[in-house]
Amino acid sequence: MTTQAHGLPYGRPLTYADLETMPDDRLARAGCPQYWVVDPDEPSITAWTLHDGEYIEAAHATGAEQFSVTEPFPVTLTPDSLVA
Repeated sequence: MTTQAHGLPYGRPLTYADLETMPDDRLARAGCPQYWVVDPDEPSITAWTLHDGEYIEAAHATGAEQFSVTEPFPVTLTPDSLVA
């Protein structure tokens, strides 16, 4: 038997597939102001920011493209540097 919270199993990190299938409203109701989706297969990163109750894309980059955000902390990187 798998224990679940909001339809997701406890005891393991969320995967890319989890975030692709999890409704954004669950994160919004939980008060999550930002979330990132990292896909190591592509590689890519997409940052989402909660704005007026809905998530908007704040930044996106693939491969050697520069990914830069200031929230929740300032960072600049390239997705391929995470999997190299």
